[in-house]
Amino acid sequence: MARVKKYLVDLRPYSTSYVTFGDGAKGKIKGIGKLICLGFSRLDDVFLVEGLTTNLISINQLCDLGLNVYFYKSECMVSSTNQDVLMKGKRRKDNCCIWVPQNKIQPSTCLISKEDEVKLWHQILGHINLKRLKKIISKEDIKGLPS
Repeated sequence: MARVKKYLVDLRPYSTSYVTFGDGAKGKIKGIGKLICLGFSRLDDVFLVEGLTTNLISINQLCDLGLNVYFYKSECMVSSTNQDVLMKGKRRKDNCCIWVPQNKIQPSTCLISKEDEVKLWHQILGHINLKRLKKIISKEDIKGLPS
């Protein structure tokens, strides 16, 4: 499920339906489309949900795509059938995993804008907060990330 329309391609209407969030609130499904992420395979049948505060990935849907999902004490990984790691997540204190972008970003898919690099990197890194972004920059965790 995604919360921002511009992340989806081939967006089409979806019948009036709702999803229920963990706190019992409901979000209206506004459409369904395809999500194309940097460093990850295309994801089909992604809902655009009104009121969603973060993007969510269904483990069941990843498995239905033939991908393998592994959970460890400090991280989770999604791999293809030939064991290529497609996606990694780092476990947080609240038992959620946050996507950790891979360094295998191809230059042809990297969108850089000198005017708004901070906003762009915030979006590329899964809407990471500025404090964490500064930490990543200071530790040089991502090659090519401008300071």
